[in-house]
Amino acid sequence: MMEENKVYDEDEKEISIRLMLYNGLKNWRLLLLAGIVFGLLFAGGKAVKGYRSTGTDQTDLEEIVSTVSSSSAEVTRDKHQDHLQDENQQYKVSKASLDYSIQSLLDTTEKNAEYKAYSILMNLNPYNLKKNTLIYYIQTENGSNNSTVVIPDSNGNTEESYSGVANAYLALLEADTMKNYTGEDKDLDTRYLKELILADVDQTGSVLTIKVVGDSEKLVNDLTDYVKENMNSWQEKVTEAAGEHRIQLLMENTNGSTDTADEASSQIVTPSGTVQVCSDVSVASLQDAFNSSMSSIQSQLDNLRKMQNNLQEPTTDEVAAGGSLKKNVVKYGVIGFAVGFFLLLLWYCLSYALSGKLKTEDDIQKFLGVEKLAVYRHPLKHKARFDVFLRKHMGFTEGVEDRAEAIRTAAAAIDLKTGLNADPMSKVLLVSSLGQESAQSFVEELTPLLKDISVEFCPDALHSADIYLRLNDVKQVVVLEEAGQTRTEDMESEVRRVRSNGGQILGAVIL
Repeated sequence: MMEENKVYDEDEKEISIRLMLYNGLKNWRLLLLAGIVFGLLFAGGKAVKGYRSTGTDQTDLEEIVSTVSSSSAEVTRDKHQDHLQDENQQYKVSKASLDYSIQSLLDTTEKNAEYKAYSILMNLNPYNLKKNTLIYYIQTENGSNNSTVVIPDSNGNTEESYSGVANAYLALLEADTMKNYTGEDKDLDTRYLKELILADVDQTGSVLTIKVVGDSEKLVNDLTDYVKENMNSWQEKVTEAAGEHRIQLLMENTNGSTDTADEASSQIVTPSGTVQVCSDVSVASLQDAFNSSMSSIQSQLDNLRKMQNNLQEPTTDEVAAGGSLKKNVVKYGVIGFAVGFFLLLLWYCLSYALSGKLKTEDDIQKFLGVEKLAVYRHPLKHKARFDVFLRKHMGFTEGVEDRAEAIRTAAAAIDLKTGLNADPMSKVLLVSSLGQESAQSFVEELTPLLKDISVEFCPDALHSADIYLRLNDVKQVVVLEEAGQTRTEDMESEVRRVRSNGGQILGAVIL
Protein backbone atom coordinates (compact mmCIF):
# COMPACT_ATOMS: atom_id res chain seq x y z
CA MET A 1 0.00 0.00 0.00
CA MET A 2 2.85 2.36 0.77
CA GLU A 3 4.42 1.64 -2.64
CA GLU A 4 1.16 2.49 -4.39
CA ASN A 5 0.89 5.80 -2.54
CA LYS A 6 4.48 6.59 -3.37
CA VAL A 7 3.98 6.03 -7.09
CA TYR A 8 0.79 8.05 -7.01
CA ASP A 9 2.52 10.98 -5.31
CA GLU A 10 5.34 11.03 -7.85
CA ASP A 11 2.89 10.97 -10.76
CA GLU A 12 0.85 13.74 -9.18
CA LYS A 13 3.98 15.90 -8.79
CA GLU A 14 5.01 15.36 -12.43
CA ILE A 15 1.57 16.31 -13.72
CA SER A 16 1.54 19.44 -11.53
CA ILE A 17 4.85 20.66 -13.00
CA ARG A 18 3.64 19.97 -16.52
CA LEU A 19 0.41 21.87 -15.90
CA MET A 20 2.22 24.83 -14.36
CA LEU A 21 4.59 25.06 -17.34
CA TYR A 22 1.73 24.85 -19.81
CA ASN A 23 -0.23 27.53 -17.98
CA GLY A 24 2.80 29.81 -18.19
CA LEU A 25 3.98 29.00 -21.72
CA LYS A 26 0.54 29.37 -23.26
CA ASN A 27 1.00 33.09 -22.58
CA TRP A 28 4.20 33.13 -24.64
CA ARG A 29 3.34 36.41 -26.34
CA LEU A 30 3.32 38.22 -23.00
CA LEU A 31 6.46 36.35 -21.96
CA LEU A 32 8.30 37.60 -25.05
CA LEU A 33 7.01 41.10 -24.49
CA ALA A 34 8.21 41.06 -20.90
CA GLY A 35 11.61 39.77 -22.05
CA ILE A 36 11.94 42.55 -24.63
CA VAL A 37 10.93 45.25 -22.13
CA PHE A 38 13.39 44.00 -19.48
CA GLY A 39 16.08 43.57 -22.13
CA LEU A 40 15.68 47.17 -23.26
CA LEU A 41 15.71 48.40 -19.67
CA PHE A 42 18.85 46.45 -18.77
CA ALA A 43 20.66 47.41 -21.98
CA GLY A 44 19.62 51.06 -21.73
CA GLY A 45 20.67 51.26 -18.10
CA LYS A 46 24.05 49.73 -18.87
CA ALA A 47 24.56 52.09 -21.82
CA VAL A 48 23.75 55.18 -19.76
CA LYS A 49 25.93 53.98 -16.92
CA GLY A 50 28.78 53.20 -19.33
CA TYR A 51 28.68 56.62 -21.00
CA ARG A 52 28.56 58.34 -17.62
CA SER A 53 31.40 56.18 -16.37
CA THR A 54 33.48 57.07 -19.44
CA GLY A 55 32.87 60.78 -18.80
CA THR A 56 33.62 60.38 -15.11
CA ASP A 57 36.84 58.51 -15.82
CA GLN A 58 37.96 61.30 -18.14
CA THR A 59 37.16 63.91 -15.48
CA ASP A 60 38.96 61.90 -12.81
CA LEU A 61 41.97 61.58 -15.09
CA GLU A 62 42.11 65.32 -15.61
CA GLU A 63 41.89 65.93 -11.87
CA ILE A 64 44.70 63.46 -11.20
CA VAL A 65 46.88 65.04 -13.85
CA SER A 66 46.29 68.47 -12.34
CA THR A 67 46.95 67.39 -8.75
CA VAL A 68 49.82 64.96 -9.25
CA SER A 69 53.13 66.11 -10.64
CA SER A 70 52.32 67.61 -14.02
CA SER A 71 55.67 66.67 -15.51
CA SER A 72 55.30 63.01 -14.54
CA ALA A 73 51.76 62.87 -15.95
CA GLU A 74 52.87 64.49 -19.19
CA VAL A 75 55.74 62.04 -19.57
CA THR A 76 53.38 59.07 -19.06
CA ARG A 77 50.86 60.45 -21.52
CA ASP A 78 53.54 61.25 -24.09
CA LYS A 79 54.98 57.75 -23.84
CA HIS A 80 51.53 56.29 -24.34
CA GLN A 81 50.90 58.51 -27.36
CA ASP A 82 54.31 57.66 -28.82
CA HIS A 83 53.60 53.97 -28.37
CA LEU A 84 50.26 54.31 -30.18
CA GLN A 85 51.88 56.28 -32.98
CA ASP A 86 54.64 53.69 -33.38
CA GLU A 87 52.09 50.87 -33.57
CA ASN A 88 50.00 52.80 -36.06
CA GLN A 89 53.03 53.62 -38.21
CA GLN A 90 54.20 50.02 -38.12
CA TYR A 91 50.73 48.88 -39.14
CA LYS A 92 50.66 51.31 -42.09
CA VAL A 93 54.10 50.21 -43.30
CA SER A 94 53.21 46.53 -43.02
CA LYS A 95 49.90 47.03 -44.76
CA ALA A 96 51.46 49.03 -47.60
CA SER A 97 54.19 46.43 -48.05
CA LEU A 98 51.69 43.57 -48.15
CA ASP A 99 49.40 45.43 -50.55
CA TYR A 100 52.31 46.17 -52.89
CA SER A 101 53.60 42.58 -52.79
CA ILE A 102 50.15 41.13 -53.39
CA GLN A 103 49.48 43.50 -56.28
CA SER A 104 52.87 42.68 -57.83
CA LEU A 105 52.16 38.96 -57.65
CA LEU A 106 48.70 39.51 -59.10
CA ASP A 107 50.20 41.46 -61.99
CA THR A 108 52.77 38.71 -62.57
CA THR A 109 50.06 36.07 -62.48
CA GLU A 110 47.98 38.01 -64.97
CA LYS A 111 50.96 38.43 -67.33
CA ASN A 112 51.88 34.74 -67.05
CA ALA A 113 48.29 33.74 -67.78
CA GLU A 114 48.27 35.95 -70.87
CA TYR A 115 51.65 34.55 -71.97
CA LYS A 116 50.47 30.97 -71.56
CA ALA A 117 47.33 31.69 -73.56
CA TYR A 118 49.29 32.95 -76.62
CA SER A 119 52.54 31.00 -76.32
CA ILE A 120 52.96 28.18 -78.86
CA LEU A 121 55.77 26.60 -76.80
CA MET A 122 53.70 26.36 -73.57
CA ASN A 123 50.79 24.74 -75.39
CA LEU A 124 52.78 22.11 -77.26
CA ASN A 125 52.42 18.45 -76.41
CA PRO A 126 56.00 17.23 -75.77
CA TYR A 127 55.01 13.79 -76.98
CA ASN A 128 53.31 14.94 -80.16
CA LEU A 129 54.92 17.91 -81.90
CA LYS A 130 56.95 18.90 -84.93
CA LYS A 131 60.73 19.20 -84.49
CA ASN A 132 63.88 19.73 -86.55
CA THR A 133 67.37 19.35 -85.08
CA LEU A 134 70.55 21.00 -86.36
CA ILE A 135 73.96 19.96 -84.98
CA TYR A 136 76.97 22.16 -85.81
CA TYR A 137 80.59 21.31 -85.19
CA ILE A 138 82.93 24.25 -84.47
CA GLN A 139 86.74 24.09 -84.53
CA THR A 140 89.30 26.91 -84.28
CA GLU A 141 92.68 26.89 -85.95
CA ASN A 142 94.53 26.68 -82.64
CA GLY A 143 92.22 23.89 -81.43
CA SER A 144 90.97 25.84 -78.40
CA ASN A 145 87.16 26.25 -78.34
CA ASN A 146 86.95 27.84 -74.88
CA SER A 147 88.90 31.05 -75.43
CA THR A 148 87.21 34.34 -74.66
CA VAL A 149 85.37 35.96 -77.54
CA VAL A 150 84.41 39.66 -77.42
CA ILE A 151 81.65 40.70 -79.81
CA PRO A 152 80.21 44.26 -80.11
CA ASP A 153 76.44 44.70 -79.95
CA SER A 154 74.27 45.51 -82.98
CA ASN A 155 75.13 49.24 -82.63
CA GLY A 156 78.84 48.56 -82.46
CA ASN A 157 79.19 50.17 -79.02
CA THR A 158 78.89 47.76 -76.12
CA GLU A 159 81.14 44.73 -76.15
CA GLU A 160 80.03 41.38 -74.73
CA SER A 161 82.44 38.62 -73.70
CA TYR A 162 81.69 34.92 -74.24
CA SER A 163 83.58 31.80 -73.24
CA GLY A 164 84.22 29.96 -76.46
CA VAL A 165 83.23 30.32 -80.08
CA ALA A 166 80.14 28.08 -79.77
CA ASN A 167 78.76 30.21 -76.93
CA ALA A 168 79.26 33.28 -79.10
CA TYR A 169 77.04 31.74 -81.77
CA LEU A 170 74.54 30.84 -79.04
CA ALA A 171 74.49 34.45 -77.77
CA LEU A 172 73.95 35.83 -81.28
CA LEU A 173 71.10 33.39 -81.80
CA GLU A 174 69.42 34.42 -78.55
CA ALA A 175 69.92 38.15 -79.20
CA ASP A 176 68.58 38.04 -82.75
CA THR A 177 65.51 40.25 -83.27
CA MET A 178 64.23 38.19 -86.21
CA LYS A 179 63.44 41.33 -88.18
CA ASN A 180 64.45 39.55 -91.38
CA TYR A 181 62.17 36.55 -90.76
CA THR A 182 59.82 36.08 -93.75
CA GLY A 183 57.84 32.99 -92.71
CA GLU A 184 54.04 32.78 -92.77
CA ASP A 185 53.98 33.53 -89.01
CA LYS A 186 56.08 36.69 -89.27
CA ASP A 187 53.23 38.76 -87.80
CA LEU A 188 53.36 36.70 -84.61
CA ASP A 189 55.05 38.34 -81.62
CA THR A 190 58.81 37.81 -81.89
CA ARG A 191 58.86 36.49 -78.32
CA TYR A 192 56.65 33.54 -79.23
CA LEU A 193 58.77 32.76 -82.34
CA LYS A 194 62.20 32.98 -80.67
CA GLU A 195 61.26 30.61 -77.84
CA LEU A 196 60.59 27.89 -80.42
CA ILE A 197 64.34 27.85 -81.19
CA LEU A 198 66.10 25.88 -78.43
CA ALA A 199 69.92 25.95 -78.52
CA ASP A 200 72.59 24.41 -76.30
CA VAL A 201 76.40 23.93 -76.31
CA ASP A 202 78.01 20.69 -75.16
CA GLN A 203 80.68 20.52 -72.43
CA THR A 204 83.56 20.47 -74.88
CA GLY A 205 82.42 23.76 -76.42
CA SER A 206 82.68 22.35 -79.93
CA VAL A 207 79.10 21.18 -80.64
CA LEU A 208 76.17 23.57 -80.99
CA THR A 209 72.76 21.83 -80.94
CA ILE A 210 69.78 23.78 -82.24
CA LYS A 211 66.25 22.36 -81.94
CA VAL A 212 63.33 24.03 -83.68
CA VAL A 213 59.87 22.98 -82.41
CA GLY A 214 56.33 23.98 -83.29
CA ASP A 215 52.77 22.90 -83.83
CA SER A 216 53.02 22.68 -87.63
CA GLU A 217 55.59 21.35 -90.06
CA LYS A 218 55.48 24.59 -92.10
CA LEU A 219 56.34 26.75 -89.07
CA VAL A 220 59.23 24.47 -88.04
CA ASN A 221 60.69 24.39 -91.53
CA ASP A 222 60.46 28.18 -91.91
CA LEU A 223 62.26 28.75 -88.61
CA THR A 224 64.88 26.12 -89.47
CA ASP A 225 65.61 27.81 -92.79
CA TYR A 226 65.89 31.15 -91.02
CA VAL A 227 68.48 29.80 -88.57
CA LYS A 228 70.55 28.16 -91.32
CA GLU A 229 70.57 31.38 -93.38
CA ASN A 230 71.67 33.53 -90.43
CA MET A 231 74.51 31.22 -89.41
CA ASN A 232 76.54 32.61 -92.38
CA SER A 233 76.14 36.26 -91.28
CA TRP A 234 76.85 35.34 -87.67
CA GLN A 235 80.00 33.50 -88.77
CA GLU A 236 81.40 36.76 -90.13
CA LYS A 237 80.92 38.51 -86.77
CA VAL A 238 82.45 35.66 -84.81
CA THR A 239 85.40 35.39 -87.25
CA GLU A 240 86.08 39.09 -86.88
CA ALA A 241 86.13 38.73 -83.07
CA ALA A 242 87.68 35.28 -82.59
CA GLY A 243 89.70 34.73 -85.77
CA GLU A 244 89.41 32.07 -88.37
CA HIS A 245 87.45 28.95 -87.42
CA ARG A 246 85.44 26.26 -89.09
CA ILE A 247 81.71 25.66 -88.54
CA GLN A 248 80.19 22.55 -90.10
CA LEU A 249 76.61 21.23 -90.13
CA LEU A 250 77.19 17.65 -89.12
CA MET A 251 73.57 16.52 -88.93
CA GLU A 252 70.11 17.75 -89.74
CA ASN A 253 67.26 15.65 -88.36
CA THR A 254 63.76 16.56 -89.52
CA ASN A 255 60.28 15.36 -88.69
CA GLY A 256 60.93 14.74 -85.01
CA SER A 257 57.78 14.22 -82.89
CA THR A 258 58.91 14.31 -79.24
CA ASP A 259 61.06 16.57 -77.10
CA THR A 260 61.39 15.50 -73.45
CA ALA A 261 64.12 15.70 -70.84
CA ASP A 262 64.60 11.93 -70.67
CA GLU A 263 65.39 11.45 -74.38
CA ALA A 264 68.47 9.39 -74.94
CA SER A 265 71.67 11.20 -75.86
CA SER A 266 73.23 10.71 -79.24
CA GLN A 267 76.76 10.17 -80.39
CA ILE A 268 78.09 12.45 -83.13
CA VAL A 269 81.16 11.68 -85.19
CA THR A 270 83.23 14.84 -85.62
CA PRO A 271 86.50 15.38 -87.44
CA SER A 272 88.25 15.25 -84.09
CA GLY A 273 86.45 12.13 -82.89
CA THR A 274 83.16 10.90 -81.48
CA VAL A 275 81.28 13.34 -79.22
CA GLN A 276 78.41 12.49 -76.83
CA VAL A 277 75.66 15.10 -77.32
CA CYS A 278 72.87 15.51 -74.75
CA SER A 279 70.90 18.75 -74.62
CA ASP A 280 69.57 19.93 -71.25
CA VAL A 281 66.93 22.12 -72.90
CA SER A 282 63.59 20.51 -73.87
CA VAL A 283 59.95 21.50 -74.31
CA ALA A 284 58.90 19.32 -71.39
CA SER A 285 61.50 20.81 -69.01
CA LEU A 286 60.61 24.38 -70.00
CA GLN A 287 56.89 23.72 -69.45
CA ASP A 288 57.56 22.08 -66.09
CA ALA A 289 59.67 25.04 -64.98
CA PHE A 290 56.96 27.50 -66.01
CA ASN A 291 54.18 25.57 -64.21
CA SER A 292 56.35 25.24 -61.12
CA SER A 293 56.93 29.00 -61.15
CA MET A 294 53.19 29.63 -61.42
CA SER A 295 52.52 27.31 -58.45
CA SER A 296 55.20 29.04 -56.39
CA ILE A 297 53.71 32.46 -57.12
CA GLN A 298 50.23 31.25 -56.12
CA SER A 299 51.62 29.80 -52.87
CA GLN A 300 53.32 33.13 -52.06
CA LEU A 301 50.08 34.96 -52.87
CA ASP A 302 48.08 32.73 -50.49
CA ASN A 303 50.59 33.28 -47.67
CA LEU A 304 50.58 37.04 -48.15
CA ARG A 305 46.79 37.14 -48.12
CA LYS A 306 46.75 35.19 -44.84
CA MET A 307 49.20 37.70 -43.38
CA GLN A 308 47.00 40.53 -44.66
CA ASN A 309 43.89 39.02 -43.02
CA ASN A 310 45.72 38.51 -39.72
CA LEU A 311 47.05 42.06 -39.70
CA GLN A 312 45.09 44.02 -37.10
CA GLU A 313 44.84 47.75 -37.02
CA PRO A 314 45.80 49.15 -33.59
CA THR A 315 42.88 50.70 -31.73
CA THR A 316 42.90 53.81 -29.59
CA ASP A 317 41.61 53.83 -26.04
CA GLU A 318 38.35 55.45 -27.14
CA VAL A 319 37.66 52.80 -29.78
CA ALA A 320 38.53 50.00 -27.35
CA ALA A 321 36.27 51.50 -24.69
CA GLY A 322 33.46 51.88 -27.24
CA GLY A 323 33.78 48.24 -28.33
CA SER A 324 33.79 47.05 -24.72
CA LEU A 325 30.71 49.14 -23.92
CA LYS A 326 28.87 47.77 -26.94
CA LYS A 327 29.59 44.19 -25.86
CA ASN A 328 28.37 44.94 -22.33
CA VAL A 329 25.17 46.54 -23.62
CA VAL A 330 24.40 43.46 -25.73
CA LYS A 331 25.21 41.15 -22.83
CA TYR A 332 22.97 43.02 -20.40
CA GLY A 333 20.22 43.11 -23.02
CA VAL A 334 20.29 39.30 -23.23
CA ILE A 335 20.36 39.00 -19.43
CA GLY A 336 17.43 41.42 -19.14
CA PHE A 337 15.41 39.43 -21.69
CA ALA A 338 16.00 36.20 -19.75
CA VAL A 339 15.11 37.85 -16.42
CA GLY A 340 11.85 39.34 -17.74
CA PHE A 341 10.82 36.13 -19.50
CA PHE A 342 11.44 33.80 -16.56
CA LEU A 343 10.07 36.17 -13.90
CA LEU A 344 6.71 36.36 -15.66
CA LEU A 345 6.78 32.61 -16.31
CA LEU A 346 7.40 32.01 -12.60
CA TRP A 347 4.51 34.33 -11.69
CA TYR A 348 2.13 32.42 -13.99
CA CYS A 349 3.25 29.06 -12.61
CA LEU A 350 2.92 30.09 -8.96
CA SER A 351 -0.43 31.77 -9.45
CA TYR A 352 -1.73 28.64 -11.16
CA ALA A 353 -0.39 26.32 -8.46
CA LEU A 354 -1.80 28.45 -5.61
CA SER A 355 -5.17 29.20 -7.19
CA GLY A 356 -6.87 26.14 -5.63
CA LYS A 357 -8.96 25.61 -8.79
CA LEU A 358 -9.76 22.44 -10.64
CA LYS A 359 -6.74 22.00 -12.88
CA THR A 360 -7.89 19.43 -15.45
CA GLU A 361 -10.70 16.99 -16.04
CA ASP A 362 -8.45 14.20 -14.73
CA ASP A 363 -8.55 15.71 -11.22
CA ILE A 364 -12.25 14.86 -10.87
CA GLN A 365 -11.67 11.18 -11.36
CA LYS A 366 -8.35 11.06 -9.57
CA PHE A 367 -9.28 12.93 -6.39
CA LEU A 368 -13.05 12.46 -6.17
CA GLY A 369 -13.63 9.14 -7.93
CA VAL A 370 -16.19 10.71 -10.30
CA GLU A 371 -16.30 9.36 -13.84
CA LYS A 372 -16.02 11.76 -16.81
CA LEU A 373 -19.07 11.64 -19.06
CA ALA A 374 -17.99 14.32 -21.55
CA VAL A 375 -15.27 16.94 -21.89
CA TYR A 376 -15.54 20.17 -23.84
CA ARG A 377 -12.10 21.50 -24.73
CA HIS A 378 -12.24 25.21 -25.39
CA PRO A 379 -10.70 26.08 -28.78
CA LEU A 380 -7.58 28.22 -28.88
CA LYS A 381 -8.23 31.94 -29.28
CA HIS A 382 -5.09 32.39 -31.39
CA LYS A 383 -4.18 29.31 -33.38
CA ALA A 384 -0.52 30.07 -33.91
CA ARG A 385 1.73 27.13 -34.70
CA PHE A 386 3.41 27.34 -31.33
CA ASP A 387 0.02 27.26 -29.53
CA VAL A 388 -0.98 24.09 -31.37
CA PHE A 389 2.46 22.57 -30.79
CA LEU A 390 2.35 23.42 -27.09
CA ARG A 391 -1.11 21.96 -26.47
CA LYS A 392 -0.30 18.80 -28.42
CA HIS A 393 3.05 18.08 -26.76
CA MET A 394 1.76 18.93 -23.28
CA GLY A 395 -0.82 16.15 -23.66
CA PHE A 396 -4.02 18.24 -23.71
CA THR A 397 -5.79 16.36 -26.50
CA GLU A 398 -8.77 14.84 -24.65
CA GLY A 399 -12.27 16.11 -25.38
CA VAL A 400 -13.75 17.92 -28.35
CA GLU A 401 -13.66 21.58 -29.38
CA ASP A 402 -17.32 21.49 -30.58
CA ARG A 403 -19.67 22.37 -27.69
CA ALA A 404 -22.68 20.77 -29.37
CA GLU A 405 -20.76 17.55 -29.91
CA ALA A 406 -19.69 17.53 -26.24
CA ILE A 407 -23.32 17.92 -25.12
CA ARG A 408 -24.43 15.07 -27.41
CA THR A 409 -21.72 12.90 -25.88
CA ALA A 410 -22.95 13.79 -22.39
CA ALA A 411 -26.58 12.95 -23.36
CA ALA A 412 -25.55 9.55 -24.72
CA ALA A 413 -23.57 8.79 -21.56
CA ILE A 414 -26.50 9.77 -19.31
CA ASP A 415 -28.88 7.61 -21.34
CA LEU A 416 -26.50 4.70 -20.94
CA LYS A 417 -26.08 5.23 -17.22
CA THR A 418 -29.83 5.47 -16.54
CA GLY A 419 -30.80 2.70 -18.97
CA LEU A 420 -30.69 0.03 -16.28
CA ASN A 421 -33.43 1.66 -14.23
CA ALA A 422 -36.83 -0.05 -14.30
CA ASP A 423 -38.72 3.24 -14.18
CA PRO A 424 -40.14 4.18 -17.59
CA MET A 425 -39.40 7.82 -16.77
CA SER A 426 -36.07 8.59 -15.08
CA LYS A 427 -35.01 11.76 -13.44
CA VAL A 428 -31.53 13.23 -13.22
CA LEU A 429 -30.43 15.98 -10.88
CA LEU A 430 -27.81 18.39 -12.26
CA VAL A 431 -25.64 20.05 -9.61
CA SER A 432 -23.02 22.69 -10.26
CA SER A 433 -21.06 25.44 -8.63
CA LEU A 434 -21.07 27.44 -11.87
CA GLY A 435 -23.24 30.45 -12.37
CA GLN A 436 -26.95 29.82 -12.90
CA GLU A 437 -26.91 31.28 -16.42
CA SER A 438 -24.19 28.94 -17.68
CA ALA A 439 -25.68 25.86 -16.05
CA GLN A 440 -29.27 26.68 -17.20
CA SER A 441 -28.03 27.08 -20.79
CA PHE A 442 -26.45 23.63 -20.60
CA VAL A 443 -29.69 22.08 -19.28
CA GLU A 444 -31.69 23.62 -22.12
CA GLU A 445 -29.32 22.21 -24.68
CA LEU A 446 -29.09 18.78 -22.99
CA THR A 447 -32.78 18.02 -22.26
CA PRO A 448 -33.97 17.59 -25.91
CA LEU A 449 -31.25 15.04 -26.52
CA LEU A 450 -32.24 12.70 -23.65
CA LYS A 451 -34.64 9.77 -24.07
CA ASP A 452 -37.47 9.68 -21.51
CA ILE A 453 -35.29 11.45 -18.96
CA SER A 454 -36.16 14.68 -17.23
CA VAL A 455 -33.49 16.96 -15.83
CA GLU A 456 -33.85 18.93 -12.64
CA PHE A 457 -31.36 21.62 -11.81
CA CYS A 458 -30.08 22.68 -8.42
CA PRO A 459 -28.40 26.06 -9.10
CA ASP A 460 -26.47 26.49 -5.86
CA ALA A 461 -25.74 23.00 -4.61
CA LEU A 462 -22.92 24.22 -2.43
CA HIS A 463 -24.89 26.64 -0.24
CA SER A 464 -28.58 26.02 -0.93
CA ALA A 465 -30.66 23.72 1.27
CA ASP A 466 -32.77 22.90 -1.79
CA ILE A 467 -30.40 20.06 -2.64
CA TYR A 468 -31.61 18.05 0.37
CA LEU A 469 -35.25 18.24 -0.78
CA ARG A 470 -34.37 17.31 -4.37
CA LEU A 471 -32.27 14.30 -3.28
CA ASN A 472 -35.33 12.87 -1.54
CA ASP A 473 -37.00 12.62 -4.96
CA VAL A 474 -34.06 12.18 -7.35
CA LYS A 475 -31.09 9.96 -6.55
CA GLN A 476 -29.18 10.08 -9.88
CA VAL A 477 -26.87 13.06 -10.03
CA VAL A 478 -24.71 14.58 -12.77
CA VAL A 479 -22.01 17.10 -11.82
CA LEU A 480 -21.35 20.03 -14.15
CA GLU A 481 -18.08 21.94 -13.69
CA GLU A 482 -15.46 23.88 -15.62
CA ALA A 483 -11.71 23.14 -15.51
CA GLY A 484 -9.65 26.14 -14.49
CA GLN A 485 -12.70 27.93 -12.94
CA THR A 486 -14.26 25.65 -10.33
CA ARG A 487 -12.46 25.57 -7.01
CA THR A 488 -11.42 22.08 -5.91
CA GLU A 489 -12.70 22.61 -2.37
CA ASP A 490 -16.14 23.65 -3.66
CA MET A 491 -16.47 20.55 -5.81
CA GLU A 492 -15.36 18.30 -2.97
CA SER A 493 -18.09 19.81 -0.79
CA GLU A 494 -20.68 19.26 -3.52
CA VAL A 495 -19.77 15.61 -3.98
CA ARG A 496 -19.66 15.05 -0.23
CA ARG A 497 -23.14 16.55 0.26
CA VAL A 498 -24.60 14.41 -2.56
CA ARG A 499 -23.09 11.16 -1.35
CA SER A 500 -23.88 11.78 2.30
CA ASN A 501 -27.57 12.18 1.41
CA GLY A 502 -27.83 8.98 -0.62
CA GLY A 503 -27.28 10.46 -4.04
CA GLN A 504 -25.72 8.37 -6.81
CA ILE A 505 -23.28 10.35 -8.94
CA LEU A 506 -23.48 9.10 -12.55
CA GLY A 507 -20.50 11.17 -13.63
CA ALA A 508 -19.30 14.64 -14.45
CA VAL A 509 -19.48 16.86 -17.52
CA ILE A 510 -16.51 19.20 -17.88
CA LEU A 511 -17.01 22.39 -19.87
